[in-house]
Amino acid sequence: MAYNASGRLAQQALELTRNKLLVSLRFMNAAFAHLKLLAQPGQTIATDGTYLRYSPADVARTFASSPEELARTYLHIMLHDVFLHPFPNPNMDAARWDAACDIAVEAVITQLALPATASPRAARQTAALAQLQAECPQLTAEALYRYFADKGIDD
Repeated sequence: MAYNASGRLAQQALELTRNKLLVSLRFMNAAFAHLKLLAQPGQTIATDGTYLRYSPADVARTFASSPEELARTYLHIMLHDVFLHPFPNPNMDAARWDAACDIAVEAVITQLALPATASPRAARQTAALAQLQAECPQLTAEALYRYFADKGIDD
């Protein structure tokens, strides 16, 4: 019974979050509509390009404590799909690619400056993104991957 209640609340939280983001990002409607919600207890929030897999308890807890954090996470996942990040060249270093993709997506979200995504995470990232952009002007996943490879950054 508790799982069903938290599952319904989590689904409503994700739908509300999506709708709140769409108010500012109407052009993302097709991308947002593409992913199907799939509750999976114990799963972190993630996508495989078809499903948005999430732990109902974690989503409900995050939404209750910081709706902005859930919105930032939701948009983060959506942008990974839009930028085709889940489909790298098989010869790429997976950890380096993942880090480059995460940084690129967070940079885009920061540049959008949406009130709905103004989480504590955003404030902590501002200085690091500015420093990184000074050395790598194009904060795309591909440019960051090359920058990390040239600098020998593996972790």
